[in-house]
Amino acid sequence: MLRKSRESSLCGYEQLSIAVVRRAAIDYEWALRRLLRNPHDICALKMQNDCERFFQNEIELFTTVDGTMLMKRIQDNVRKGKKVIG
Repeated sequence: MLRKSRESSLCGYEQLSIAVVRRAAIDYEWALRRLLRNPHDICALKMQNDCERFFQNEIELFTTVDGTMLMKRIQDNVRKGKKVIG
């Protein structure tokens, strides 16, 4: 019984990690799109800075994905008008 509990907890932690990274990607995409329309949007600028800090410094706590590469991919897709997440 204890073994099953540990396995389900690990799966839960993995799901939580995926959800955190996904939310950061969604928020970053939102901020970049909003800044394209209004480069002085304070809320979008703050979100962009928070997400970039996460991708550059904290993402390694949640996944092995290269945060800088992910950030650049989102930037490229936003520039091209492609939807990143969703």
